[in-house]
Amino acid sequence: MARGNYEGLAKAAAIFAVTFGISVGLCGATALLSSVFRGSDKVLVPLGILELLGMACGAVGLVVVGIFALIASVRAQFSKDEDSE
Repeated sequence: MARGNYEGLAKAAAIFAVTFGISVGLCGATALLSSVFRGSDKVLVPLGILELLGMACGAVGLVVVGIFALIASVRAQFSKDEDSE
């Protein structure tokens, strides 16, 4: 399979990984802020929910991209076998 066919999967994986990483970092910052500022639950709880959604989307996206990459790799292997016959 040509190198360019995996470019979209690599870009998608990078976006999902960055989304997951930023969400994890913000979750830690929110936990730190909630321990410092006890009365700020009106702001920090919705922010925490958004961070959890970001982590979930990033993780699910990485799994889906991995599955698509595996399928593309298997399909490329079978098309090489058919071309050699």
